[in-house]
Amino acid sequence: MIRQPAPCVVVVEADGSISNAALAPLRKVLATLEEVDRARRGVAVGNNNDDDDDDGGAGKAGGALLMMDFASPLSLRNEEEVMAVVAVAIDDAACEAEIGADVVAKEADDWLVEAYLSGRARTLRRALKVIGTKFPDLGY
Repeated sequence: MIRQPAPCVVVVEADGSISNAALAPLRKVLATLEEVDRARRGVAVGNNNDDDDDDGGAGKAGGALLMMDFASPLSLRNEEEVMAVVAVAIDDAACEAEIGADVVAKEADDWLVEAYLSGRARTLRRALKVIGTKFPDLGY
């Protein structure tokens, strides 16, 4: 049986920023065993201080990981993978919003729905710019 994680809701703010806490489930799913182990020990990104209290890998709370352990980036590799997945989803949603706004403008003549979809597309494109500045290799 293949087990799939629940869908992840990504919150895109008006300025194009993405909620870090909303990315936690994706970070967890895309994390390598090494990154999960680092999260268990509470080692932050960029902190190479591995001389913790030699707790035998038990880490905090007896090794139990909470979703808040993934609220901040685990590694550059993990964050780039998370942003790649998010960018594709945001790009698809932005295209759908733009197409929807065009269809509504031509056929339904509903200015309120057209304004909403146009604004949504603009916000999502802004998020892609933010992702593109942080991760230029992704091509956004």
